[in-house]
Amino acid sequence: MNEFGNYLYALRRKKGMTQQELADELGVTNKAVSNWETGETFPETKQLVPLADIFGVSVDDLLRGRESEAAPPDPEPAPKQDEQKPLPKKEEIIEKYLPYRWKKKFAVLISIGVALILAGVIAVLSFSLATENERLHILGACILLGCVTLGVDFCMVAGMWQENAFLPVSDEKWHKKLKQFILFISLGVSLILLGVTVIVACSAFDGMEGFSDAWYIPSFVLIAFGVVSTVYGGITWDAYSKKVIADLKGEDAENVRRVLDHRDGHDTLGGKICGALMLLATILYLLLGFVWQLWHPGWIVFPVAALLCAIVGIFFGKK
Repeated sequence: MNEFGNYLYALRRKKGMTQQELADELGVTNKAVSNWETGETFPETKQLVPLADIFGVSVDDLLRGRESEAAPPDPEPAPKQDEQKPLPKKEEIIEKYLPYRWKKKFAVLISIGVALILAGVIAVLSFSLATENERLHILGACILLGCVTLGVDFCMVAGMWQENAFLPVSDEKWHKKLKQFILFISLGVSLILLGVTVIVACSAFDGMEGFSDAWYIPSFVLIAFGVVSTVYGGITWDAYSKKVIADLKGEDAENVRRVLDHRDGHDTLGGKICGALMLLATILYLLLGFVWQLWHPGWIVFPVAALLCAIVGIFFGKK
């Protein structure tokens, strides 16, 4: 929250008013008052004088976000049941604990990841424009997938480390468990993309004498191990995080709990259905390609799955 929002919140609590009561006196909605206190919006000029009169302060004090004498507000009374103190956003909580030295490392890791992905794109475009040799095109695609694999790893490591490594958690196992989680997830994604790369590479030799479909088996083994590594890392980290949440204590406990216990669209029914749809689309596409050689028309399963996900999101997206 900004200084104005903090000050307004302290004044309202000192006076024993709810957001709804203040909103009724000003002729606005309680959502508007909540937005003022969180700093998302600012009152209109015509509302500053009535606000100052209600709390017995000057407009200048409101704008400064403190009393002229810089006196601290009185201790806050217990929250009423119809409201809660506005909470900072998850990103703001994480930013609070990040050391400046890490911000430079984070920028470097993300830059390297993006540069690797762009290098792969440049490679595949160069091979496509420089020659019509199909095998060289496939080589370019393999280079792209390899660069994407490394680039995604760099970006994932940076993101997961930034979100969890600097939280004030007293558990001595925290960083060890975090490193294991990042290792399993990064390894899983790398193995999956490596398996796809092997499939693309094998296609360069498909139809040649001595080549058989058995050469595709290692790619599916890699993908299987990648899925297992990703699932295992996610499940173990989730279980460990829940234990940490239950044991949190101290003044920073609530902020840390909000970061670790956040929920996104994947926890909704719609998110789970969409995940199943995309997995099914991938399996169907591979079956169409390997069994019936329908790679080209088979790609239509992905936009169809995306359309179904959009429809599911409309009806099941809310928690």
